Amino acid sequence: MEMTKPLAQPADEGMSKEKADYEKCKRIADAPNILAVLDEELRGCGLVGERANANLIFLSSYTRHFDKPVSLVIQGSSGAGKSNLLNTALRFVDPRSYVALGGTSEKALIFTNRDLRHKHLVIQEMASLGGEDGMRYLRQILSEGSITYEMTVIDREVPGTEIMQTDGPMGLMMTTTETNLNHEDQTRLLPITLDESPEQIKAVLLAKAVAVAGGVTARAEFEEWHVFDQFISESVPKIIIPFAENMVCGIGAHSHRMKRDVDQLFSLIQAHALIHQMHRERDGNGALLCDYEDYAVVRELMEPVVSRGLEQTVPTDIREVLAAVKAISEKNSRKVVSQNEIVEFFGSDRHSASIDKSNVSRRVAKALKTPYLLNFCKDKGKSDQLVLAHPLPEDNQILPTVEDVKAPIIEMQA
Repeated sequence: MEMTKPLAQPADEGMSKEKADYEKCKRIADAPNILAVLDEELRGCGLVGERANANLIFLSSYTRHFDKPVSLVIQGSSGAGKSNLLNTALRFVDPRSYVALGGTSEKALIFTNRDLRHKHLVIQEMASLGGEDGMRYLRQILSEGSITYEMTVIDREVPGTEIMQTDGPMGLMMTTTETNLNHEDQTRLLPITLDESPEQIKAVLLAKAVAVAGGVTARAEFEEWHVFDQFISESVPKIIIPFAENMVCGIGAHSHRMKRDVDQLFSLIQAHALIHQMHRERDGNGALLCDYEDYAVVRELMEPVVSRGLEQTVPTDIREVLAAVKAISEKNSRKVVSQNEIVEFFGSDRHSASIDKSNVSRRVAKALKTPYLLNFCKDKGKSDQLVLAHPLPEDNQILPTVEDVKAPIIEMQA
């Protein structure tokens, strides 16, 4: 397919910057599936598994060009690889597109001199945000697009007030060890959970062994990816999703959260079309038209994320804990199970996945925050009395399939 992005014509004998950038990154820009190219290079720079999560981070970075950038939080236990995943994915993005901080004070966003418009703020740990006030100001700029703060000024002849303002729009990317976020944060941030299965841990150990044993590892061309980002950013067209109405009609109205999730869904679809613009059509006014491939890719990335956010699916690690409680309960002919018994169950020969005590403790803590597991013991220091509560639901599909979107849909699903 021929290039559809109208490149600026050089004013003289020299080549325009946009066209020059294209020549430097056309291997990526002309690729029909850029995320597949990214996958190969992620593997080359040592990322084990987590391809879908890395793709979601990479794609989210391009939503900074829109009025509602996607924000996300990576959840996982200490040492699980949250920062490695985030940092690795961001190596393929122009460093000027985000502001990375190790931490901030509560009111740093109010007084900052940084230009955060159409950028992502990257925070390595949620706990370093300076307390609840820090998160409150972050929520404001994520939702409203700006922070307005009036402060008292007394060190002048006539005391008065001064208004400080930080403008967006901006997005947020951060990591946390918290298993459950504040409700106000949950509705603003896409939750990305790491694979902490024994199989994933084994794969990481094996990759480390291959590296020190002299295994050959391909190198990613980060500079080429940065030029590609700059090329895309030089001229961002209006982007239309022609099938948006059919898509929304196929989404169940399960929760008010969906009103924010659908904005993130739209932004990701537009971002996917934006980076694949060489293979997308335009209307008579030059607007880029998303196609069904954009929705198909984003749907595959977003379905598990949206489902978890709406609690329509139960993650595998929690299902395994609940299955263990059920098996132990049935074997011992009693409903109450202790956490130590679950540790023994996962360490036994009859269970394929050996999970250590700290991981079991984390999984049990997550399960106790769902409606499916209760702890009758409320006294700290005493043995848990874990009991199954409600039966597990079947995993429900939240986002319509591509076939559903293509079909005429008239009424919103209940």
